[in-house]
Amino acid sequence: MNLNFTPKRFWILLLLSLGFLPFSCKKDEQTTLTLTTLQTEKYTAEVAVEWFSLATELVKTTSGFTPPVMARTMGYMGVTLYEAVVPGMPEYQSLAGQISDLKPQDLPLALKDKTYFWPLVANSALGAVTEYLFSNASAEDKFRIAALRDQFESYYRGQTDFETRDRSITFGKVLGDAIVAWAVKDKIGDNAQLKNFPADYVLPTGPEKWVPTSAQLIPLQPYWGKARTFIPNCAKETEPAPPFAFSTATNSRFYGQALEVYTVSKEIQVQEKVIAEYWADGGGTVTPPGHSISIATQLIKEEKQNLAKAALLYARLGMAVNDAFVSCWSCKYAYNLMRPVTYIQKYIDPAWKPLIGTPPFPEYTSGHSTQSGAAAIILSETFGYNYAFVDVTHRSRTDINGSPRRFTSFTEAANEAMNSRLFGGIHYRMGNERGLSQGMEVGKKIMNLRFER
Repeated sequence: MNLNFTPKRFWILLLLSLGFLPFSCKKDEQTTLTLTTLQTEKYTAEVAVEWFSLATELVKTTSGFTPPVMARTMGYMGVTLYEAVVPGMPEYQSLAGQISDLKPQDLPLALKDKTYFWPLVANSALGAVTEYLFSNASAEDKFRIAALRDQFESYYRGQTDFETRDRSITFGKVLGDAIVAWAVKDKIGDNAQLKNFPADYVLPTGPEKWVPTSAQLIPLQPYWGKARTFIPNCAKETEPAPPFAFSTATNSRFYGQALEVYTVSKEIQVQEKVIAEYWADGGGTVTPPGHSISIATQLIKEEKQNLAKAALLYARLGMAVNDAFVSCWSCKYAYNLMRPVTYIQKYIDPAWKPLIGTPPFPEYTSGHSTQSGAAAIILSETFGYNYAFVDVTHRSRTDINGSPRRFTSFTEAANEAMNSRLFGGIHYRMGNERGLSQGMEVGKKIMNLRFER
């Protein structure tokens, strides 16, 4: 399904939403429900893939969707999908009672003596939650959200009886609304895209402290380290060791960290430049957490995973990248450490500039490295620690060399993402390596959640 917005597409989607055109996707091999409810695993992952694919498109055009905000979005969408279809997964259980502040009584229960069509439940729930998460999307993008929901309702019409269809849509909507009610209680995360740079934040001062590296004087999401994680106390429990002691002495470890960034930039190789740009994932792109979701979506399709497996993966990966960013941001604003560009220009070479733009927030630890470490654990536990794959996330881009990149494992991909920040000149090695380890600890905590009964 291609949801790229064009005028022609607008009218086609409008007619679809009104029920005047048949759904154009190829029908999957799903059995019509009449008397019994099929288990979630009997359905393809198409509905999940399309919703997460849409989210990775919306992030490019919706104002304020910085990496922490996108990570949160993926987390809540993942939990929504899982909770929508887990009643159809007899060997699995709800996450209510395990993840922060979500209690069993907060969620509606599917009726045991009634039939449900799980793709419709997922579609309705994801529609409600996506509308909330992208509340400030453009009118065109809000239409895309509504149109996708309506298309799937039309697509599944005829694959189940009317009562089951209506019951499934209603249950999904009620569940989605319940997830939204839970999400808004996280006051820092709620509508965070509207408050990336809070004016009340006061910059700490000191010789090692972060100072603005661009026209943006207030750093990004300075309170994000206190946002709600899915794993209780995750940020505290995954906190890495402090950075090396700040020093300007040329024989100090800190000076060596900065000198390495400087030296690498002066001797950068062609492939290192390609890697730095490939993993930059800056404004107008899928963002770092969106990049991890993009890889997962690609593999779900390639492996032809069913809806149950896709729900497990999206829930685990979404929660992992969210908690990774909260853990990382907690660390960033505990130390408020200056970026390499500041140190190098002040103590090594006043004319030096990094290969890619330095983002407006403190250095230690690296956000991309942290979320890459978390994603590597989830993806490795899902597909295998020696799973070879080709990342095609940026194959349509023309502003960089977005050629597909081959990896022998998810750990190799995470290491490349980590090193890209050194090649790009925006992080010290210690911020990268400790961030990667920090994220892997987050991923392990997510995998320790009790999904199975």
